[in-house]
Amino acid sequence: MSNIQHDLKIPKAIKCLQTVRRNNLAAKSVHYFKLKESISLFESISTQLFGLLRLLSEALQRMVNLRGLNLTASGDGYEPESWPMAEIFGRIFDHLSFPRLREAWLYTPVSHGVVDFLQRHRTHIEALCLDGIAVAGGDTRLLDRPIKFPNLRFLDASQNITSTIFSPWELPNLTMITVTWSYDRENISPFDLLLTSTAKFSKANQLQPNLELFRKGWNVDLIEAVSVQLPQIRKLCIGCMHYQEFEKIPMDAMLDVTRYLKRFSDLRRFQWFIEAMEDPPPPCFSMYRAYEITVSLGEMCHSLEFCQLPYGPVWQRIVDDIWIPEEEMDCDAITDDNRLRNWMWNQLVHERYPKLDDLLGFRDTAGGSVERMQATEELLELGQHTGIWNKGAVDKIKISVAASAHSKPDVHSMMSPLVHALKSPG
Repeated sequence: MSNIQHDLKIPKAIKCLQTVRRNNLAAKSVHYFKLKESISLFESISTQLFGLLRLLSEALQRMVNLRGLNLTASGDGYEPESWPMAEIFGRIFDHLSFPRLREAWLYTPVSHGVVDFLQRHRTHIEALCLDGIAVAGGDTRLLDRPIKFPNLRFLDASQNITSTIFSPWELPNLTMITVTWSYDRENISPFDLLLTSTAKFSKANQLQPNLELFRKGWNVDLIEAVSVQLPQIRKLCIGCMHYQEFEKIPMDAMLDVTRYLKRFSDLRRFQWFIEAMEDPPPPCFSMYRAYEITVSLGEMCHSLEFCQLPYGPVWQRIVDDIWIPEEEMDCDAITDDNRLRNWMWNQLVHERYPKLDDLLGFRDTAGGSVERMQATEELLELGQHTGIWNKGAVDKIKISVAASAHSKPDVHSMMSPLVHALKSPG
């Protein structure tokens, strides 16, 4: 059955909910429901809120085939005046039961109703977002109830919730953890508590969790703490949230991060980037300097395959100390900003690319890594069209690409815009 998606404004959305409430066939056809407009939880609109919540609850109860639920409420529990309404909002979960639910994205206060809802769906939910503080004055004891999620693989939660649930909850198959600190205030709980609980949980369950952490500042201390307590992780993304004037990153911080990355034993992706409320400023160092730093990070952390520095693109390791900007394969990046294109061209002109045999060997030992295979095939294709190797090498490339076509169809026919751009660098 094909999926049909509708993005409706509030008036039409209300009519749609009314239809679902009275039409069982329409209700059974809904597989994914997202309330895009956030529901305000302040008493100033309590009359309208009660009517909407009642309609929403009755409509949701009929969506028996729902696989994904996404609800957003503003006034997310940090403001005391929103707590009474948050408890009322939580009641819409009281009678909801979805046998096929796999994803729940709840950008709402975590009330007793929400916890009971999670308890009912614990056996089959695979992805869960809890982005909000516990209500009733921020009391997280309602999360102390032991719950086992045997199939949960992805967890996205605020820092308060994450540091609370790891002890009582059982999450044997969790592979991805995303944690966000508050955007508009200081840390509600210290990150060392979060990392300690995460480390204990990971060790007990023999996991290599991927971490995404968003917090104010440059977060060098956070990178250091993760390297000490979770050196086994494979993915670490640090979002630096800035809202006012951008400051230049201290070079001492770059040196510190280089040392910290040496502690990771199997880190594949490291992204340290700006999470800005508006357009970020231009890079504070050149592409050549960014490349040098990336190479040094790769030398410290041999398992690293992807690396991003503040203000810059994501770099992808091709082989040894050869890295290329991942965004180079984006047509808009080439059209709008020649900086990356010119840098890449200069790398080729100065023969800063791997020997062909090394590159082919790197590809052949990919061990099923689709990303590594794709990266090497793209460079092979680029070399074929720009002539960076001799004619015999070009013939070898053609044979190699043809031989691997069965495992990666259409690779040879996919022309990157970069190929055309590099053929006319001026």
